[in-house]
Amino acid sequence: MNKILRDLLFALIAVYFAQGWLYTEGSFISRSCVVGLIILSFFYLIKTSLISGKNSPFYNAWTIFLILNIVGFLFTSDLNKSTTYNMFKNILIFMLPFYPLYYFSYKGDLKSIHLTRFFLILIPIVIMLFYTNRSNILLERTTANPNIVNNIAYSFVSLLPFVFLIKNRIISMSFMILIIFFIISGVKRGAIIAGSIGLVFYFYYLIKKIENRNKIIGFLSVIIIISSVTAFAYKTSLSNEFMINRMVSILEGNTSGRLGIYDSIFNEWYNSDNILNLVFGFGFAASVDITDGNYAHNDWLELLSNYGILGICIYAFLFYTALKLCFKKEWHFDKRILMVTITLIWFFTSLISMRYTSLSGIFQSILLGYLVGNESKELE
Repeated sequence: MNKILRDLLFALIAVYFAQGWLYTEGSFISRSCVVGLIILSFFYLIKTSLISGKNSPFYNAWTIFLILNIVGFLFTSDLNKSTTYNMFKNILIFMLPFYPLYYFSYKGDLKSIHLTRFFLILIPIVIMLFYTNRSNILLERTTANPNIVNNIAYSFVSLLPFVFLIKNRIISMSFMILIIFFIISGVKRGAIIAGSIGLVFYFYYLIKKIENRNKIIGFLSVIIIISSVTAFAYKTSLSNEFMINRMVSILEGNTSGRLGIYDSIFNEWYNSDNILNLVFGFGFAASVDITDGNYAHNDWLELLSNYGILGICIYAFLFYTALKLCFKKEWHFDKRILMVTITLIWFFTSLISMRYTSLSGIFQSILLGYLVGNESKELE
C-alpha cells in the first residue's frame, strides 16, 4: 500500500505543477490535487508521529514549525484576504509532503531510484512551465522588450540537488547543464547565486567520488565534466547581456525594492510599543499589511513580522537540526554532501527570497523527507 500511495503522491505533485500549460491554472484539477496532497500528507503526519522514540530532532523541529504556522493562520490571520489563503496554501504544500516521504523512506519503500524517476518526470513539466510563464509575461506587456525575469528559475534551483542521485556521470552532467541553462535564462539574481552554490558542491561531490582503483581515468573524466559545465555556464552567461546587467546592478545597490520592504518590516517590529508584538509578532501574513501589499521576500523578516522573536527562534532551531545532520558521522559522504547542498541553498534562499512560503520548496521537502527518514548510512 505504501508504494501505491508513494506513486499517488508523486502523481499529485506532478499534475499540480502542470497547471497553466497542460490545463487551466486554478481549475478543479489543481484544487483536487492540493486537497489530495494535504489529506494524504496529514495521514502520514499522524503515522510518523506514532513512531515512538524514532523521530529525529529535525523531524520534531519541522513539526513545531508547521504547528506554529497552522496556529498562526487559525488564530491571528485575516481570513478575508486572499493573500492569507495563498500563503497558507503554499506553506502546507511546502511542508506537509515531508511526512509521507519521511515514512516511505523509514519503511524502505522510497529509494533514490524512485526520486530519480520523479525528477525525470518533473524536468519537462518545469521546462514547459518556464516557457509558459515567459509567454504570459510577454503577452501582458505593452512593449516589444523581450527581456524578462522568470521566477520559475527557483524551481530549477530546487531540482538541482536531485542530480546528485544520478549515478551515471555523463547523464548527471547533462541534467546539470540543462538546469544551469534555465537558471541563467531566468535572470533571477538570487536563483543564479543559489544555483552556483549547488554547482560548486556538485563539483566537489564528483571529485570525492572518484574511485581509487580507476584514479587517473576517474580524475580525467571529472575534470572534463567540470570543465564542460563551467564553460557552458560561462558562455551562456556572456551571451545574456540582460543577466550581466542585472548582476552588476547588485553592486550599484539595486535590490528590486527589497531594502525598502526590509526597512518597513524591521522598523515596524522594532518600534512597536507592545511587548507581545516583539515576542509573538503581528499575526499571520502581517508583512502584507506592513508593506502595503508585499510579502517580506526574506523568510526571517517574514517570521519576524508574523511571529516575532518566537518565529525566528523556531526557524533557527530548524536550521540548527539540519546543520547537525550535515555533520552526522554515521552518514556516508554522499548522504552528507546532499544534505549540505540542500541546507545551504535553503538558507541562502531564505535570506534573499522566499523558501518556506514558496511552492518550489516542495522539491526540497521531498529530499529532506528521504534523507532524514532513511536510517541507512548511505544513499540507496
